[in-house]
Amino acid sequence: MTEFSPVSAKELARFLRDNSKGERAQVFPVGGRTSLQFLGPQQTTAALLSTHQIANVIDYPARDMTITVGAGMRTSDLSEILANENQELPIDISHNQRATIGGAISCNVSGPRRYGQGTFRDYLIGMTAVDAEGKEFHAGGRVVKNVAGYDLCKLMIGSRGSLGVLTEITLKVKPKQDHLEAVWINCESFETIDLLCEKMLNSATRPVAMEAFTPAACQFVVADARINFPTDHPVMLVFYEGTEKELLWQIGMLRSELDHPGVRSIEEVGDESSILLLGTLTEFPDGGDVPATFQANMRPSRVASFLEYCTSRNISAVARLGNGIVIGHLPDDIGHEAQKSVLNELSAHTHNDGGNLILLNAEEPIASELSWWGRAEQSWSVMKTIKESLDPSGLLNPGGTPFE
Repeated sequence: MTEFSPVSAKELARFLRDNSKGERAQVFPVGGRTSLQFLGPQQTTAALLSTHQIANVIDYPARDMTITVGAGMRTSDLSEILANENQELPIDISHNQRATIGGAISCNVSGPRRYGQGTFRDYLIGMTAVDAEGKEFHAGGRVVKNVAGYDLCKLMIGSRGSLGVLTEITLKVKPKQDHLEAVWINCESFETIDLLCEKMLNSATRPVAMEAFTPAACQFVVADARINFPTDHPVMLVFYEGTEKELLWQIGMLRSELDHPGVRSIEEVGDESSILLLGTLTEFPDGGDVPATFQANMRPSRVASFLEYCTSRNISAVARLGNGIVIGHLPDDIGHEAQKSVLNELSAHTHNDGGNLILLNAEEPIASELSWWGRAEQSWSVMKTIKESLDPSGLLNPGGTPFE
């Protein structure tokens, strides 16, 4: 597999233009290579198109709280630049030493803080991209109050490089918070967690993340974050950000709001340990050497029962409680046919509740025997029409979308 790493957007556009008029090879746009599983079928004639050298700061009016950078900039470098002005992009991105901002947007990456801080749809206000024929197109602008034209920015989020290759990104940013504090809530059952989630919907506090774990995941999280908290019952974890005074008030309020017989204990994790814990949860989707990793999406009210089912199958799963997202790793001590059966059961469970289940990673033979994208959705026909309009020859990331 060949690779081309242009040093500028113009060189990238020239490469795609020449390819569309000449060899017409299939092209896989990549950034930090942290989500290669989304490339689709690997063909020996395909070319990797890496944006990692397009990583310059184009414009940073810090007072306006916006920044424009090359799409190949590492997210860790972006965080460092923003931190110098006491600002941040509050989206948790795994492998941030390798991941690029363009790649994170293309894969619609988000982490625990999406509950309180939002996703890329809330921060991407402008972009420049190049289509399969080497034509540059723009959307949005470099100011927050920009509503001209169609919102192509949102169309590119999660497109996985199948519609165009991002070259320039404009983001709005936020002031960096002083402290992060996690609260470890040990519960009697998953039913208790469900009740607490309902209470949190009317909470006077403003959590940035709410997580819950199966026992298998809880043991991993405690070991990886090097903390010592109870893991013998279902756990709910709530994160807050702010000044010491704000955190003191919010945690005190949380204790009074969650006064329930099903709550065994409420313990503060501490600032430094909370940062480690957030990092562990951000990296959790990277399951390492496991047979398969899935992401299930469902109504938030169904998450607790889904976790209970995962527990019965010894699945290591973490739930983004307020967003209805569960990420799980299959255990490696069950056979291949049992793994397929469990994944099919999980998929049916989520689909019956109006959700879906996709594979984030999988080993053979599961990778080729099951659908990575879950069951077909009504929106796929619209997505296919858009794909055919912007990339009629199917040169960009073939196989990287569910409707091909």
